[in-house]
Amino acid sequence: MLRSWPRRTCATAGTWRPGNQSGTAFFTPSRQMDIIRAIRAQYQLGTELPWVLVEEDNDGGAEHGGGRIVGTITLTGIVHGPFLSANLGHWVDRELNGRGIGSAAVRFAVGYAQQELGPQPREAGVRGLNRYGVVARQFAC
Repeated sequence: MLRSWPRRTCATAGTWRPGNQSGTAFFTPSRQMDIIRAIRAQYQLGTELPWVLVEEDNDGGAEHGGGRIVGTITLTGIVHGPFLSANLGHWVDRELNGRGIGSAAVRFAVGYAQQELGPQPREAGVRGLNRYGVVARQFAC
């Protein structure tokens, strides 16, 4: 399920990937498994916190393994200690853009970071092409 998600949204996703990795190789299940392994390794080191956004289905919801992946949100580059910092990136299925899913995910991740990592100055950087990303700037204040 997680490996196939990017292929469904690759027409838009390629625009947001670093270096515009819009070639089909990026979206293959094999490449996605490599990315998942790398994320898990960073999570185990404490430098990355990933979440998958799942739309509940009618058969028990996401907590029972059901549902459809509609996005991700990740705290990356986490630096602990006196220079505590992290980057936040998120992606929402293009069919659901503009419905507040990304905003809710950003609120969750920022709240989690403040609770678990500690309060820190925040700065938001939003790519100019992301018209919905302007909402993220509100959380930097």
